[in-house]
Amino acid sequence: MQYNNVLKKFMVVGVCVGTLFTSSAFAVSPKTSVDIKSDLDTAINMRNTAHQLAECARTLGAEEDDYIILHAKDKWDEHNETVVALTEDYNKALRTEREAEAKRKAEEEAKRKAEEAKRGRLVARMKCTFYTGSADEGGSITALGTSVTPWYTVAVDPRVIPLGSKIRIEGFNGVFYCADTGGAIKGNIIDIAVGSKSEASNLGVQYRNVYIVN
Repeated sequence: MQYNNVLKKFMVVGVCVGTLFTSSAFAVSPKTSVDIKSDLDTAINMRNTAHQLAECARTLGAEEDDYIILHAKDKWDEHNETVVALTEDYNKALRTEREAEAKRKAEEEAKRKAEEAKRGRLVARMKCTFYTGSADEGGSITALGTSVTPWYTVAVDPRVIPLGSKIRIEGFNGVFYCADTGGAIKGNIIDIAVGSKSEASNLGVQYRNVYIVN
């Protein structure tokens, strides 16, 4: 029995020495919080192993001043210092990443608002038809008393887009002036003035996003 205990003790000592001489040093290159958390988990496991092996040695009769227990304590202290340092690094990395993410979102929101201000406020995706200022289409004078101007004047439903508004139309360059109305222009429909009936016919009916600029 005594022989078996001695043999077990030597086996534990061998495992302890082999395990506890493992360094807890980690690479110091810049890492993400995920990388640091992995190192932290490893350091915690190594610290726990030092404690468990010291306890195992005690159960086999090792004294507190025995080399293996003293060495285990030294290794526990070493790994614990690493755990403390990595915990600080991990929390710092988390803060940095959260701040970077918040900054990225703020920049995206600022960019979105700038684009929206430039493009205008979305009214709706609207049906777009096309007309001319010919007499049989209402004449060349708009509801606001201005001249019908191709690719500038637009007829709208004032309940949807107030007369006098300036708008942008997805896919078309420039700003359009909402100066006209029409009997068929009800709801989400706009009628865009063009240069000729053939042009209006060729353009047909389209659906585009409409934005109010002012």
